[in-house]
Parts: sequence; structure tokens; C-alpha cells
Amino acid sequence: MRSFGTKAATASRTLTAYRRKSVHQILVSREFGGAAEIALRLASQAQQDSGEVQHIWLPGKGRAWQNAEAMRLHPHRYEVAGAHSKSLFLATVDNVRFALQLRRAKPDLVHIHDPFTYAALRHGLRLAAVRSVVHVQLDYDVKDLRWAFKSPPDAIVTCADFLQDKVRDSLPSEYSESQKVFTVRNAVDVIRFSPGDKAQAKVQLHVPHDQPVLLMLANLAPHKGQETAIRAVAALKNNGVIVRCWLAGIDRSEECSYEAHLRLLCQELKVSQQVEFLGFRSDTVDLLRASDLLLLPSTREGLPLTILEAQATGVLVLAAPTAGIPEVVADGISGFLIEANDFLAYADRIRQLLQNKETIGRLADTARMNCLSNHSWSNYWDHMLNVYESVGSNVRSARL
Repeated sequence: MRSFGTKAATASRTLTAYRRKSVHQILVSREFGGAAEIALRLASQAQQDSGEVQHIWLPGKGRAWQNAEAMRLHPHRYEVAGAHSKSLFLATVDNVRFALQLRRAKPDLVHIHDPFTYAALRHGLRLAAVRSVVHVQLDYDVKDLRWAFKSPPDAIVTCADFLQDKVRDSLPSEYSESQKVFTVRNAVDVIRFSPGDKAQAKVQLHVPHDQPVLLMLANLAPHKGQETAIRAVAALKNNGVIVRCWLAGIDRSEECSYEAHLRLLCQELKVSQQVEFLGFRSDTVDLLRASDLLLLPSTREGLPLTILEAQATGVLVLAAPTAGIPEVVADGISGFLIEANDFLAYADRIRQLLQNKETIGRLADTARMNCLSNHSWSNYWDHMLNVYESVGSNVRSARL
């Protein structure tokens, strides 16, 4: 089990590391989410330090591609649908095509932000003779990880401590001790995400300064817990407590069927005027500064960036005790942990907190101090450089 300290790298060490290696970031989705944000930030930091254009691989154009171009990174398109199929022919075609693309781009190392994309493309990586680092950002079943890592990469990175043992348990017995597995806890830009004037932020977003605002920053999906948030808003209304609830995120399901379900639920519970569907937003800092509480009643996570962003901005978090969330939210000390489906408990806690703003401020300050100490980007960048350097820049051995 490996974990790194918190000392930041010096500029000269950073430059040296990236002049020696070319690390390409490979994403699983064309949409922009937590994994994409981390990958693009890694590439942007490398580009800033080395002065050389960094490469991002995406399965097509979308918001992640647009952001990569805006950051002056070099996006590549790769095909992965065939690699994931059960057809040996289609899988072979996509892997060979990917290998040829990699050979032309000449990376020393690829950082793949999804274990199943790695598994689908591992033969292409072998053909291209390139080393690989795979990031595990979600709490997957061991049996699924066992399939993904039946031929492990050069190194595995987990976003939280709880995933270390799960990843180890998923490895073939011959790799269980020798495999490099690093925990690098997710991080946030604590300069960008910082507290502001809440009353002013509400005015800028056309909210009365005394209107309580609940915020969810999560794509619309059953496991994220928007239904719990909506039911909590309704329970509060039934008890005379009127709040506004912002749901910032998009529905990735076919025909946006889940968003339609949530909107219908709002109508049934008579809270359509209180619950706002904001869609994709790039002004998350402004939304956080205008919010009183962040909710994440999720049943499936890794170590959510949205929680760290809220903590850095001074917004108290109420979340489910899922996956890595208890590693950053101490119940009653730096936030509150409430079971994902218990909307009445969320409503009750929200009501208590809105009646005691001093408690909100005190716990939010504790969470912010913890976030500044343990989840700053400078520390994260130093940790990832250590991971990359541990892999080395020589051509990988054919163990795939």
C-alpha cells in the first residue's frame, strides 16, 4: 500500500520530470465531469511547467473537447466502441487503430482515467509499447475490477483510501504484492474555489439575500440522489420552511428520461417553483458562493470533487456516507452524513441548520481548513509526478 506525503514539488523538479516524459491523458467520455476535470488540469499544469503542448485523448467531440481546446491542449479522437464489443474483429480493429495513433503521437506514458477503457484498449497499448497508469475514480465491484485488471497496468491510482484494498483484492495473485497502487486523494483549486460575499452572490444570481439555497452539483442520475433532495424540499415546505433548490447538471440518459421523471416528481410534490434545473453550468464558483448548503445524497461515488469544491468555498456539505465521502466529511464536525434515501432526515437537518447559522459557519470553517491542508492542487500535482516517475520512461515490458 502506497501513499505520498504533502510536500509540494519545486519548479525545477517539475520541469525536469516533464521534459523527460510525454504523458498523454485518456478520457472515457466526451462529456465534462470529475475525471475530465482532473485529466485536463493535469495536462494544463504539465503544459504550463514544460512549455510543451500536452495531449488529451477523447472518444469524440463534446464539452470535454471544447474545454481542452480552450486550454490550448491538443485533443485526439480515438474509437473505443468496437474495443468494448464482444466481436473479436471489431475489438482487434480498434486496438490496432489505437496503437497506430499512439505510435504517431509517441507518448512515453498514458494516463487512462477509467479501468474499463484500459481493459478494452490494453492490446493496443501493448502494440504501441507504451507504459500506462490507470485511475480508479469510482467504487466499482471487485468482480468488475478483476476483469479490468486481469492484466494490470504499470501503476494504478485510486482517488481515495477506501479503494486501496478493493483494488488489491481484484488483482491476479501473481501481482497482488508487486503491483504499484497509489492513493492520490482528489484535489481542488483552492484559489479559484474560495469564499465570497454570500448576500452579494445571491443578488447577482437574482435570489433574495434572505432566501435559503440548497445546491446539488451532479449529473442527473438515479444514484446521485436528486430525488432525495426534491423530497426533502417538499418535506420542508410541508413544515413551513421554504427553500430554493438548484440542480446543476445534465441528464446523460437516452432522451433525458430521468430529468423528465424528476420534473414530474416536482409537479406531484408541488415544488416546481422551488426546484430549478440549471443544466450544465460553468459558473460553479458563483453558484456555491450563493448557496447555504450543498447536498449529495449519492449511493455511488469515489471522492467527489463537488464536495471538495464546496468545502473550499466555505459551503457546508450534507452527504451520504458513501465510498470516500466519510474520508472528507466528519459527521457533526465538518459536515453531516445522512443515509442517501432518508429525505426526512435531510429535511430535518436542513431545518435545524437554517435556524442556527452559527453552526453552519463553524462546521464550514473546519471543513475549509481541512480541505486547504489536505486537498490543494499543488499537493496533488506533486503526488502525480511521483506516480509518473515511479513508472519510468523506458518501454514497458510485454505483460499485458
